[in-house]
Amino acid sequence: DVSTTKTFQFTGNGRMYSVGQATSPVAAFPRYYVKSLIRTYDFTAGAMRDEMVRSQGEVPPYGGGGQPIEGDQRAVSLVHGDHAWNEGKVAAPRVWEASDRAHQIVISPHGVVRGAFANKAAISKKNIDGRPMTVITFSDNMQKVIAYANDQNAIEKVESWYGHPVTGDMKVVTHYGPYRDFAGVKFPSKIVQYQEGNVTLDLTVTAV
Repeated sequence: DVSTTKTFQFTGNGRMYSVGQATSPVAAFPRYYVKSLIRTYDFTAGAMRDEMVRSQGEVPPYGGGGQPIEGDQRAVSLVHGDHAWNEGKVAAPRVWEASDRAHQIVISPHGVVRGAFANKAAISKKNIDGRPMTVITFSDNMQKVIAYANDQNAIEKVESWYGHPVTGDMKVVTHYGPYRDFAGVKFPSKIVQYQEGNVTLDLTVTAV
């Protein structure tokens, strides 16, 4: 039962982009390649752990985000409630990234369903591009979420907003799908996300 799932993990690869690290307000966020990503959610604790191996995506480097990356770099990032940090010999606080990381928990497919139950979501039916969709709307800790589920009750798209410490309200659009059967578990095989119109995530899911 998705609504009562306590933890969930998936593995993928693709591209990520450093939010807010562009060279100008109209430039794309700097990209890096993700050779592997293991993302683990703990919905009960409000926690998430990303373990990834990434490499330089921009040649020559531009913008911020810890560039240039030499070879393959292992990075582990975490969030628990309002606290975010990166793992290493000494934990490195990342206070300014806490709201974004926590938001990723809420807008995951499992997080949307849990949030809908917990926050008494408004449910409506709508035809979008000729397809019947269920629209799920709720607010969770100053985060607004509008999710769209298809006729198989699978979350295909999430429009959401969270409070960014620098830019204020940040709009996020996340696309999920197509869904695949991963050893008996239905989960999107592709995740593409935009923040304020800039792509921030483009992942192919390989295992759950």
